[in-house]
Amino acid sequence: MEEIYEKIMREGYGLQLRHGTRTRTGLVCRTDRGLRELKKPRGSTDSLRLAFDVKKRLRENGFANISRCYPTLEGEPFYRQDGTLYILEDVLPQGTLAEDCAETFLQGAETLGEMHAAAKGLASEAAHWEKNRLPQLYAKRRSELAKVRRRNDKRGSYDAIDLLLLQYYEPYMERAAEAEELLCRGGYAEAVARTAQEGGFCHNAYKGEALRQETDGRIFVGNFDKCSAELPSL
Repeated sequence: MEEIYEKIMREGYGLQLRHGTRTRTGLVCRTDRGLRELKKPRGSTDSLRLAFDVKKRLRENGFANISRCYPTLEGEPFYRQDGTLYILEDVLPQGTLAEDCAETFLQGAETLGEMHAAAKGLASEAAHWEKNRLPQLYAKRRSELAKVRRRNDKRGSYDAIDLLLLQYYEPYMERAAEAEELLCRGGYAEAVARTAQEGGFCHNAYKGEALRQETDGRIFVGNFDKCSAELPSL
């Protein structure tokens, strides 16, 4: 297995792997050019290209509290080995956040705002904007839940999960329809079009493992492989 990593680092990134330490997120590599972390991302090739472009734009606009993503020797944001994708990044700080602390929560919110502001001017061919994505998602979830309800009613017997569905079905359907209406009346499609023109993205995993804290208190953001072309939000 170590030979595979040596090959990836050498042929993919032009680096000499001297030592590797496995972590929960990947392999921390000691190379001839310093520490790097080799990861197996969970996103698609398009999402990885978008994440690469997002990080590049953030750093260009002065937001450096992220793990730099290194391109391959061929200029790609990922390396493919035997059908598996790999990405190479700087090693993030290992300190985790105290999520139940109000001060940390406010600091995290401030960091999120700074990150969104630094995305201005983002342009990526991998960004696929859908002006009606959220309204369509609410409609899809309501339709799926209605199908489950009809199937349960037809079957005539209920387990514990079915009883929970019966208890909260009407309130959920009302809230979902209300949210869908608010999105449409609130100018969601126009906001998406404006954000696509100005440059923006949604991280989609801004919590837990994605947030690390340096010893000096700075918050660093990782796990960009789930980001998408969408209105920025928590």
